[in-house]
Amino acid sequence: MLSSEQVQSGLPGYKSQLEESALLGKSLFEHVFRGGDCAAMHAALLTQRRIHCTDDTLPPVTLLIDMPEVIDRKVEQNLHNTLTLWALQSHPGSLVHVLCRPSQIGQLGDIVKTFRRAGSEWLQIGPADSCVPPGDAYIIIAQPGELHHPGLAHRVACTAKQAGADIITWNTQVINDEGNNVLLFLRKPQLQPTTLASYDYIQRSAAYRNSMSGFSWAGIFESSQRVRYLLEKAKCESTSFHALAEFLQLVPQSLHQYPGPPVACRQPSVETEFSISVIIPFRDKPELTLRCLQSLLNQELNGHLEVLLINNQSTADSIDTLNKGLRTLFSSNDDNLVCRILDYDKPFNHSAQCNLGAQSASGEVLVFLNNDACFIGTTALQEMAAQAVQLNVGTVGCRIESTSGDLVCAGIRARVVVGTEYNSLVEESREQLLSHHRREVFANTFAVAALSKKNYQKVGPLNSIEFPNGYNDVEYNLRVRRAGLRNIYLGHLTVLHEPGTSRGKCDELAEKILLRQRFPEVLCDAMFQLEEDDHFRARANKVLGSKALQGRRVQVA
Repeated sequence: MLSSEQVQSGLPGYKSQLEESALLGKSLFEHVFRGGDCAAMHAALLTQRRIHCTDDTLPPVTLLIDMPEVIDRKVEQNLHNTLTLWALQSHPGSLVHVLCRPSQIGQLGDIVKTFRRAGSEWLQIGPADSCVPPGDAYIIIAQPGELHHPGLAHRVACTAKQAGADIITWNTQVINDEGNNVLLFLRKPQLQPTTLASYDYIQRSAAYRNSMSGFSWAGIFESSQRVRYLLEKAKCESTSFHALAEFLQLVPQSLHQYPGPPVACRQPSVETEFSISVIIPFRDKPELTLRCLQSLLNQELNGHLEVLLINNQSTADSIDTLNKGLRTLFSSNDDNLVCRILDYDKPFNHSAQCNLGAQSASGEVLVFLNNDACFIGTTALQEMAAQAVQLNVGTVGCRIESTSGDLVCAGIRARVVVGTEYNSLVEESREQLLSHHRREVFANTFAVAALSKKNYQKVGPLNSIEFPNGYNDVEYNLRVRRAGLRNIYLGHLTVLHEPGTSRGKCDELAEKILLRQRFPEVLCDAMFQLEEDDHFRARANKVLGSKALQGRRVQVA
């Protein structure tokens, strides 16, 4: 935007723009504006501009504003507000493309003239095919009315250079349409890198590397379509993410749609055929196993299903009862459906039993399932498998409820206050506010969990020596995180499970101590979980109402 000479001369008129901006006076960005100290903000932005004038390797940042089909006075005012703040960006290479239809160009001419300064082309207007961002630019998709911190483009450019991220996200505040009251915070835990699984949460507050888009912008006007396309492209293995901690964007309430529960899950290629191996350890209690198998057979699958029942020294009578039930359930001659019983004739060792099933499995996707667990609905298994085969996904879990409808587990979270070394590092989340969201979690319980066999081989088998039973799933999930993979929770899918039904409790003291010794990073990472974000909880609860924190589940149709 500005030359080096203009920066060094003190930016004549720029400070007055800051002081005269009514939007900045009412906005609730970071601490400087909250204190109303425009002089301090001017000094900060001036420093940022000097950085850009001495570093020509920082990439440009382009704001793409999608105009609606109908432009009325309200839309024009919203566009004026968005451009007013963007004109104050400290990054000289921050551009704006107003994407509109050819018939709308004349209607927006007066607004463009207001913001175009002599000799400056930072603002462009026209159809999508006439607005081509530079190849090395980072793209921010917005609508008229969204307000961006004057330092946003600078933070994106510096982060892009330092972290080399393909997608950069930041914290957002939802405000009322007058812009003078914060209704909701949207925050990203900066130590849990934002993944595709949490994009239902962050929505549009992200900048994308233009080179990863790989398509023409022409003919695509809706922001949501652009974001969906970019997310599909981002499923490549080389995509990297970085989350900023600052609040750098204000979104008016009329433009923000909070994805309250239940959230429709964006399903990656659920039509693809997956070969799935379901591993079910059991000992006696054939009625539980048969009920579990019935819920599996109710699933709508596109590929081959293999069921491996791991028998741990069951009595002859219970095996006889089980075999009779299996002959009834698997009476069809379907080549895509196989059920086998594998014997584990040793003392109970859940990890070893799971490993036996995994080593014998032929499927692309492994599903560890307790024999007392039952799927609700008919698409859960296919959707979990579709997520499990995505690159960078380690394990996939879902919402677990008791038969009485109480929430049992919404993913496993790290504990912030863990006490002595004898206390557990983690606990099962029973936070209703987040239980219906698709998000990243620290771990998934292996009462029901899906993972690709390829990643199982990469991470290694469950630790059957030091973690034979208790916390074996947690230890495995933490190894998944260290391998650079993510544990994903799908809150719109439900499984019924009563903890302790298939086996009793066991002494887990040694496992708790080992976890603390092996994974000390959890003590730090725990503070940056979404579950521990009081701002998010408080604001989201106002939107969702008091029912969001009640202990009863939303009824499944």
